[in-house]
Amino acid sequence: MFTDLITRILPKIICRLLYRESYQFGFLIHPRDTIDLIKRFSWVRFLPKKIVLIFLRFMWPVTISEINGLVDINGKKLKGIIIATPLSPKQMMENRNLAKRKIISAIRFAKKRGVKLVGLGGLTSSLTRGGIDILPFVDVKITTGHACTVYSVSKNVLQVIETFEFKKEQVVLGIVGGAGSIGSNTAKYLVKQGIKNLILLDLTRKQDQLRKIYHELKKINQGCDIQISDNLNKLKDANIIVAATNAPEAVIKYEYLRGGTIIVNDAQPSDVDPDIILNKDDILVIEGGLLRAPYLYYNFNFRLQNKKDIFSCLAEVLVLAYLNKWNENFNVGRLRLENINLIENTLPLINLSISEFQNIDRIISLDEIDQIKKINKKHGSN
Repeated sequence: MFTDLITRILPKIICRLLYRESYQFGFLIHPRDTIDLIKRFSWVRFLPKKIVLIFLRFMWPVTISEINGLVDINGKKLKGIIIATPLSPKQMMENRNLAKRKIISAIRFAKKRGVKLVGLGGLTSSLTRGGIDILPFVDVKITTGHACTVYSVSKNVLQVIETFEFKKEQVVLGIVGGAGSIGSNTAKYLVKQGIKNLILLDLTRKQDQLRKIYHELKKINQGCDIQISDNLNKLKDANIIVAATNAPEAVIKYEYLRGGTIIVNDAQPSDVDPDIILNKDDILVIEGGLLRAPYLYYNFNFRLQNKKDIFSCLAEVLVLAYLNKWNENFNVGRLRLENINLIENTLPLINLSISEFQNIDRIISLDEIDQIKKINKKHGSN
């Protein structure tokens, strides 16, 4: 922690002399809750929550772990670094200017450690409008991870359709956060894959954006049945739900759902009430934005069920580093669908694949899958 503080103060040329290791790529994270803090700083457990929040408010960006195991397209070994922006989700949402300053500070710190490319994890993307707001203040390249996230979430939905024996032309897909970059582009990707029935949900103030997305989806497939709404009770009509908001707290409650629903949860922090995951056996929650990276080594607990799993926004950084794409921003602002194609084509080249069904509590068992299948057959949903 104190070495990181000194690094922020010292000139870049001195930092290069001090550190033997230089990193090519970086990944920004932030604590999702106090559990994340305790995982890294065990002494936090002894402090009152109010003191912890004050500590975060004045804390500087800190190095969490190195990332090793990646080689580029020419066989050169690459090293990465995970950096934490020390604010809670609630603090970031309530004070966006402070959050932006912290994010800029973290990227500048990464630059001093030699980083050429930074991936924005968690809320660091949405709070900077996909990186647009910080571009004038940093001189490294940025990516949001959105292309890889859209790909992995969409593939999870398609796997759910196959595993639970839904009919692609009949299944009803609800997307919470449908006006956002992840939600809207997941809808576009899946409509191209043959999904025809969608419910796009977002805040009242974002209904105009949903109407624009509605027309864009109709251009892809005029025969789609698309509903837009700000009423989460509409989720009762969905067989599968994609959760993709930037809300700091859970927005999907049990009372909005019907038995047999499968939720593909991409939001970090989670959009889904933990009570659903832990105590409701008629609803299945799957983490949507995960990939398996068997060759990667890092000393950090992402709180995933398999140590070789990573979040898709980190996977996007790995793809770009592998391809030596150091000289341009990737997925800043509006996501381009051709970027999803690039990610999809490159992932197999670096041995990244979609992770097995899991959530924050467990690997999803065959018994759980069979139970949800039975509920849906009883309802006539598949």
